[in-house]
Amino acid sequence: MRRFERPLSAHRLAVAACLTASTLTACALRPPVNADHRTTPSSASPTPTPTAAATADVTELLPLTQQQLTGAIRLAVGFTTAYGSHRYDRPPQTYLARLRPMTTPELYAALARAASTPSLQTQRIRDHEIAAAHATATKIRTIGPSSLIVLIDLQQDVTTTAGRRQRTQHLAVTTIKTGQDGWAVHDIQPGNAGNAGDTDASPG
Repeated sequence: MRRFERPLSAHRLAVAACLTASTLTACALRPPVNADHRTTPSSASPTPTPTAAATADVTELLPLTQQQLTGAIRLAVGFTTAYGSHRYDRPPQTYLARLRPMTTPELYAALARAASTPSLQTQRIRDHEIAAAHATATKIRTIGPSSLIVLIDLQQDVTTTAGRRQRTQHLAVTTIKTGQDGWAVHDIQPGNAGNAGDTDASPG
């Protein structure tokens, strides 16, 4: 006798349909698996090696030797210290005698005219003015085969009958070669004015 299968109820059909739809949806959302896919670490850019020119001593690229640079800067600092120091009870000749060995004839003539100004001497004697200076080189502005312009901070401790005060000036000092390793100060000006060979200067 032939048996007939019982038809599925409506409830069972609905459950089966839901399961089938869920399975299809999950399969559709799952990303495909690539067996050959591998994550490779990013390769870092190679560090460039410094060239011989970059590692060379920078002084070899300058028109002056290390000894010449040191001599010029030392002269500029020493001159500026003497330039900014004075006493009311010393004649201008004493002040100028310290500067003369360090300067060119052109600059010395300009300094002598300024230091001998009667009004300047009268004021310093009246106020009993004494100035002690300290100079510090801060930067090289211009460098050439026979000249060097150095920026210098001049700090003065000034004492008068009115009291004591501090004063700072920012100066540009030009030195020029006078021989193989000899130097002389050729110009001094305010640092923001720049030096263009003018020797018009006045003592601090």
